[in-house]
Amino acid sequence: MNERNVLQAIKRLQTVDISEELDFFSYEQFYVIYYKFHSLDTNNKKCLTPSDLSLYSNGALTKMAIRRIFSDAILRNSRRRVTMDYTGFVQFLMAEQTVLDYNHLAAELHYLPDFSIEYWFRVMDLNGDGRISFDEMSIFYKEIIEYVIRADTEPIFFDDVVNMVMSIA
Repeated sequence: MNERNVLQAIKRLQTVDISEELDFFSYEQFYVIYYKFHSLDTNNKKCLTPSDLSLYSNGALTKMAIRRIFSDAILRNSRRRVTMDYTGFVQFLMAEQTVLDYNHLAAELHYLPDFSIEYWFRVMDLNGDGRISFDEMSIFYKEIIEYVIRADTEPIFFDDVVNMVMSIA
């Protein structure tokens, strides 16, 4: 954000309903995000561990996804991170919420779809070559299918997933 953007935002406050502002979080959005962070940070250390994040959304994230989220590919640190601060959690939540509920959060924050795609692409690009191979997809699929089977839900076979992805491309 630069000085010009701040000045434009201040001018818009005079004419725009603040609840419709797209470039900044509202207090309500901040509160919801902070509450989610705080509820996962059970020992109040102001950061999350992989174990803390594994509780997010009733354990919906796979172990591989959590490992990747805490890797250099996502947290962009020169050394492997073992904790996630509030900023990292906000980035995770923006990417995750866009995937799960596009109309709820992403419709309010117009830049999120690109951010979310980039974020989850980096999670799945295990070797960092800028492509997601069938082998990389298969690794994530194997973990996800375990969750699906435990939930006693009929699984979608990997070949069917590949065919769906290829038909989109």
